Parts: sequence; C-alpha cells; structure tokens
Amino acid sequence: RDLHSFPTRRSSDLSGQRYLTAPNRQRQWVKNVLASGRCRIVGDGPARAVLVEGEEAAGVIKTYLTVLDIPFATAAFPVDPGEPIERIAGHTRQTAVFRLEQDGGS
Repeated sequence: RDLHSFPTRRSSDLSGQRYLTAPNRQRQWVKNVLASGRCRIVGDGPARAVLVEGEEAAGVIKTYLTVLDIPFATAAFPVDPGEPIERIAGHTRQTAVFRLEQDGGS
C-alpha cells in the first residue's frame, strides 16, 4: 500500500475532539481520506477520519478560521469566521471536515 504524505495542519482540538479541515473536497488528500476513511497524522498515529457536516462541521470551521492567521488559507474557505454557525453550516457539504478518532489499525 502506498503512503502519500501532504502538509496540512490539524485543526485545534474542539470539545475534546481532533479534526482535519479543508476548504473544499477537490483536494487530492481529501479524496484519499474520503476513499479510505483513515489517515495518519505525524505525532498522532493512525486515525479513523469521519466526515462531518452541519453544525458540528460549522463549529470546527468557525473555530479554525478564527485562530488561523494565514490570509491565503482563510480566503480559500467559502465563509467568513464572523458569520453565524447556521450560515456556515449551509456550506459544509462543499468543505471537508473530518473528525479524527483513534484507530488501532495500521
């Protein structure tokens, strides 16, 4: 099995959960995670990657954009962190938010 690595930044823990976030589902790493349902984060080990949408994903996106201080990265998202959760939730079928869960597999 091939292992592909890509630079990304794990979203901050939110309510005790870990997340990966991308502004859209067209990125190759997102497609790979969607297909396999798993990923390996350096320093964290293997994880099940569960795609979430709606208010859970909106809360992650809002938090991520609020703390992220990289203008080109925040501009890639279809929402502004100042928007209400309900409005952000309306865009979560286009973005990618994965909740990372412990995975004992390799």
